[in-house]
Amino acid sequence: MAHVSNQIFHLELARPSDHLSPEDAVLKLNPPRLARVVRQLSALAVVGAFGLSALGQAAPTTIDGSSVERVGVTKLTYRPATVSGMVENPLRGMYRWSGSESVSADIPANDRYERDRVYWGRIEPADNEFNFSWIQQGLDDARARGAKFGFRVMAYCPGCWMEYRPDTNNWPQITPAFIPTQPGATAPDWDSETFLSQWEELMTALGDEFGDDPALGYVDVGGYGMYGEWHVRPGGASGPDGVPATTESMQRIVNAVSAAFPTKHLLINTMTSVDFTL
Repeated sequence: MAHVSNQIFHLELARPSDHLSPEDAVLKLNPPRLARVVRQLSALAVVGAFGLSALGQAAPTTIDGSSVERVGVTKLTYRPATVSGMVENPLRGMYRWSGSESVSADIPANDRYERDRVYWGRIEPADNEFNFSWIQQGLDDARARGAKFGFRVMAYCPGCWMEYRPDTNNWPQITPAFIPTQPGATAPDWDSETFLSQWEELMTALGDEFGDDPALGYVDVGGYGMYGEWHVRPGGASGPDGVPATTESMQRIVNAVSAAFPTKHLLINTMTSVDFTL
């Protein structure tokens, strides 16, 4: 159980038994009421409070200056530290775009998001030749800040600045050459088996490489539509973006990301009104 008294949180844990290790006791005996109390604490303090691997260990001091005191055998007393200014918790909605500094020093942002520098043609310039170094850099940067990293892979970005870079070795075409485009349009052939299977292969490779990285906070589904934002300009076969994808193809695009990152948050733009985005 948990109760709050004068801003001191007492976390009472069952004694470990022969069938329940101390580590499991801390994790399994954590009911919703306790979870609601814990959410009131700063994320850093919670890490300290639940970082005890056994009830008999000496009480640590958390990295934000708060402390966890062991009282008797089954009670931990948490005293929150006094924090001035803004708490820079991860996943709070503020992020650094492509590694740029915070927009305002008064609103610090440690999380990082990449899109323009990790488009499909750049991370897989040739079939099965992957270059994930920019994603790795983003993860390492976020990890060093105690933050989270997120990214989107675009297959199509009409008019984007990357198309006009003269250094094509570092900035190859956005849609890889091995991906078919629609007749009379520059957009990928969304419904072709080549596009869909290649997308699935790319997501599998990304998931194998980064799916278990704790610094990866979320994956923006991307893949379909202008800028990976799940919309295309009207006009159909005669329009600049060609024929929109079918619902079945859209579902395969989403499923590939979900299967590759089953433990991560997934984001998707809802500008395309199909059932699974509503």
